[in-house]
Amino acid sequence: MAVRHDIGSFGELLALAFLVERGCSLIERNVIVDGGELDVVVDYAGRVVVVEVKTCSNGDDPIEAVSDTKAVRVRRAADGYRMVVDRIDVIAVVIAHRSVTIRWLPGAL
Repeated sequence: MAVRHDIGSFGELLALAFLVERGCSLIERNVIVDGGELDVVVDYAGRVVVVEVKTCSNGDDPIEAVSDTKAVRVRRAADGYRMVVDRIDVIAVVIAHRSVTIRWLPGAL
């Protein structure tokens, strides 16, 4: 379980760096709210954006890990956030042998 958590945390850091390079400013990370947890909250062009980060290192597509149930949980958590959330995005991080691929899906949830 610790390795999985470490890979997930590493994926969140990679996703955050990716977002900052594209003009986002970090508001908060790993926010616990009544509805659950939000991985990353950023300001993007004056809009509050929640980002669900999914990371895989086993060759699977991390987008497949965003089930309908997970989507409902993220939306519920976003509704419980202290600021009005304008959009919920997903970032998929794939860590392969000596390479990293990041896909950003704005408004995916």
